[in-house]
Amino acid sequence: MFDFFKKSRKFIRGGKTDTPSILPIALRRLKDGGEFKLISRLSDAEIITLHNTGQMLNIPAGKRFIEQGKEEQLFYIIIKGKVRIVKDYLDQQIEFSILEEGDCVGEIAFIRQARRVASAYAIEPTSLMMFDEKRLKLIPPHLRLKMNEFLLELSYLREEDISKREASLNSKNLTLITHFTDKILSPSVSYHDSEMIKGIIESIPTLPLYVNELLTQLLNYGASKDDIIRNVEKDPSLVAIILRRVNSAFFNLEQKVDNVQHALMLLGYAQVYDIVVESGVKKSMPNDPEFNALQEHSFSMSVIAYEIALICCPKRAMLCNTLGILHDIGKSVLLLLERKYPKLNTVIALIDPNQLGAMLLSAWNLPERITQVLEYQDYPHYIAIDR
Repeated sequence: MFDFFKKSRKFIRGGKTDTPSILPIALRRLKDGGEFKLISRLSDAEIITLHNTGQMLNIPAGKRFIEQGKEEQLFYIIIKGKVRIVKDYLDQQIEFSILEEGDCVGEIAFIRQARRVASAYAIEPTSLMMFDEKRLKLIPPHLRLKMNEFLLELSYLREEDISKREASLNSKNLTLITHFTDKILSPSVSYHDSEMIKGIIESIPTLPLYVNELLTQLLNYGASKDDIIRNVEKDPSLVAIILRRVNSAFFNLEQKVDNVQHALMLLGYAQVYDIVVESGVKKSMPNDPEFNALQEHSFSMSVIAYEIALICCPKRAMLCNTLGILHDIGKSVLLLLERKYPKLNTVIALIDPNQLGAMLLSAWNLPERITQVLEYQDYPHYIAIDR
């Protein structure tokens, strides 16, 4: 056994090589691999030179050995096994090819000295011959030139194939987006012509006028305290809610608050406005567990939306608070429909609650920007950006 390895090993001394005549069986099998297999273009002596220069690696099935986006100057020759090449594209993993024995892997990033354009996984237990710059410098110049020419040709062909596949995927995505947009924006999807839906919308009490005024003012980046107080005072029941909130055990004040201006100072602009909108919506919907559960969820979402907006876009925090309160109001309309037409529940379940909510808010004369955001909340890419 020792004599066999001694005969089949090359020694590099002073740029000269001592080339054996014995070609390992695993490499001999790859010589007839085809035109675009590096080993098939080399002589037995050149193959043995590669074998003795490269580093042999054994990769278990399922393991990733090349990571997309990573910088590393390595390429591999598959000696045994199969490799799957995949590319992360638009949050999906696209399989580009299956490479087999004799194929090179990772040559594009190696030639271009760039980041990996795809990842590579062993499909089955796989043996690889790995080369880096340090190992390639040990290869005789004529063989290194032949390898570089092959890798350049192969990388060009594979890059061209990747470009064609990406162009095809972009075309398919554009077709799907266009079709999807047409379906969403198509008048056939609108419920405005349904007498049943219009009847339900018209039967829901409108929001008090002062709530509409506040929402319009907030779209212009806020309203003054005097505006808030003036609008709140238009509804005595709302005044009672605000005073009850500020005098609750949560605040544990030593003295009771008996005027709106003082309550506003203690509660803060955001919380008073939150009470205004929430109470307005509650007055428009039935007071029972199902509707209350929807409103509690919406209130929680409004708090989260407000806190996030304070970090990302403070000027729009109150608007985001409002959107949180109103975002599920279409589900309340859907619930009203199910109760009035119980025999049609199967059909009603197919109705888009976001469109119902937008119809209701339009009927309440809320600003178009709010109705648009709520209508397209599940498809935010299809609404114009509001700076």
